[in-house]
Amino acid sequence: MRVLFDVFELTPDGGKSIGIYHYARNVWQQFVAVLPEGMSLVLACHGRNESDFPTASHPRIERVLLQDDTPRQWQRQRWLRWGAQALARQKGCDVYFTPKGFLPGMWGAPTGLRTCAVVHDLIPLWYAEHQPGYFPRMELAVLGRELRRTCRHADRLVTISEASADDILRRIPD
Repeated sequence: MRVLFDVFELTPDGGKSIGIYHYARNVWQQFVAVLPEGMSLVLACHGRNESDFPTASHPRIERVLLQDDTPRQWQRQRWLRWGAQALARQKGCDVYFTPKGFLPGMWGAPTGLRTCAVVHDLIPLWYAEHQPGYFPRMELAVLGRELRRTCRHADRLVTISEASADDILRRIPD
């Protein structure tokens, strides 16, 4: 099995996803430490985060540096919509793993690629309901749509708590 481990959108520079960044770094370290026989990893990263996801010259780990600096919004969107699936196919990956909680593509699930997504919470849905105007409406609409799509179509969904799992089951019907 070959797994694309996607950290391209994550940055150590802070922002809304710094907790997810640290979580992803810890999950990566565990993946590398216990990499089972018959599994290989492809790490999709950028120049500002590559040093936080070491490969230690492991023979079954390939690092793909997609660009030198932190990606901008349009680069992250292009990657998530088209690039991640294209790289997974190019590298012969069977599984796409995202610690950030969004599947690649635009509709449904990617074809020919199993997916595992970590959904930390449904906070964009909460903000849309309880704090309208706190975030731009377009951002909340896109995040809400993508969270729902991911929860409905991921082959495997991982949550970080029972509360998040209960919230997903309650708010996002099959």
